Amino acid sequence: MVQAVAVFGAGVSGIAVASLAKKEGYKIDLFDEREKGCRSDFDESQLDLYTHFIFSPGFSQSHPWRKWTEGRSNVYGELGFSAQRWRGKLIGVTGTNGKTSLTRFLKLCLSKRNPYVHAVGNIGIPLSELVASDHNREDAIAICEISSFQAELLNGLVLDALLWTNFSEDHLDRHGDIGTYFKAKFGLRSTLNEEGYFFVGAQNLLYKERDFWTEQRAIIVSHDSSLPSGLSEASVFSSYPQRWNFHLAHAFLKCYGVDESDIVSAANEFFLDAHRLHVIYEHAGLRIWDDSKSTNLNSVLGALEHLEEAVIWIGGGASKKESIARYAKGISHHKNVEQVVLYGEVGRALEEECLNYSMNVLYKKDLGEAIRCALKFAESYKRVELLFSPGFASFDQFSSYQERGKYFTDYVFSLLKQNPSL
Repeated sequence: MVQAVAVFGAGVSGIAVASLAKKEGYKIDLFDEREKGCRSDFDESQLDLYTHFIFSPGFSQSHPWRKWTEGRSNVYGELGFSAQRWRGKLIGVTGTNGKTSLTRFLKLCLSKRNPYVHAVGNIGIPLSELVASDHNREDAIAICEISSFQAELLNGLVLDALLWTNFSEDHLDRHGDIGTYFKAKFGLRSTLNEEGYFFVGAQNLLYKERDFWTEQRAIIVSHDSSLPSGLSEASVFSSYPQRWNFHLAHAFLKCYGVDESDIVSAANEFFLDAHRLHVIYEHAGLRIWDDSKSTNLNSVLGALEHLEEAVIWIGGGASKKESIARYAKGISHHKNVEQVVLYGEVGRALEEECLNYSMNVLYKKDLGEAIRCALKFAESYKRVELLFSPGFASFDQFSSYQERGKYFTDYVFSLLKQNPSL
């Protein structure tokens, strides 16, 4: 009799894990309430029909399908089901900010000597797709960016190393409170094999004391260490916030036996993803930064630490149930922020909080109008940094941070073309 697997979610990871299970000979039932051609009729009466239940990250613990399967030993996330079938090493990367950059950098470093290194998970391709390919081999390494959503279901997941960049308030719309959010990420510690490395960035000490981490056999990586000789001043890792990522990667890679020359070479080659804190325009004392990938307060504060001149900050977007008062307080501590321009769903509420700290603040409903006003403010400065680091999700006006970043860049250059004096 053919065994059946229920896969929940017809997105990229759901389709990939369904394909992997089908390749192994399972009958697949794909459930999705939104996608045409998928079943949406799952209920408790069907629990005994399946040998495995596999959930995509989009299904929260409160979803009825998750609740009906809760506590069963045959419930998996896409990562766990796939990890049981992965033959090589599996390195996990988690944290609130910096996961993608760190994952990409580790891949670049390790690829210097090993051609079978892959970035998977919340970046690149799903692990299940890699497992089903010819790249599933004992000498391969999969570096997996793991979100808190993916960490909710850990059955089957075993890591050879875990790197945790930092931790701060985020995704409260999913987890409810910061303690639950931390618990989801911290669960990954239990997936380490006995010899597995556990590296945490020193920023994590802001949430849990050093004794907590040392009891977990964590190697705490200081961010104040000097940079190795040979690292170019033009490297993205020569300054913060990316310098934090470098120290964490460097500590792990040295323990992993990677040559210093390979680490430095990779660091000098490395470039950031699009829409991750980089200058898109510089002329006559005006620098404009695109950091559309910023979706929480700590990413905004990290960007501000990078800037030395007077700052015009453009922020806003869709709420993830963050503390708006905490945002305003955090921004107010940066004295180089001379003008705040807000937009979007959270903009009006954040404007009111910013006024409590006597900040110069302006709210515009649409991002385009916010950009126009920010550039107008920039005309009165001899030297100024215009920082687009929204700090919130994009989904009030855009489908993704990529779409938001492209809109920002395109709109900025259309306005600059109209005003060539800037």
